[in-house]
Amino acid sequence: GHPLHAADAGMFMTRDGTDVLRRADVILSLGWVDLAGAISAAWGDEAPDAKIIHASVDQHLHNGFSRDHLALAPVD
Repeated sequence: GHPLHAADAGMFMTRDGTDVLRRADVILSLGWVDLAGAISAAWGDEAPDAKIIHASVDQHLHNGFSRDHLALAPVD
């Protein structure tokens, strides 16, 4: 991966990825697939300490009829 990437990209969070998220002051999410799942993997039931900025078009792509949406992330 790129030297500025804190952890490898993938569908499931790695230990390095969760460590980076837990140490972050701010998380910028640009079209992150399953941001809520990543936050849950890093913090479990705890509330995240970081400010979370989320920009996505998910609300236009998914709907309740087909249930193709994921959990909502606790964003600021």
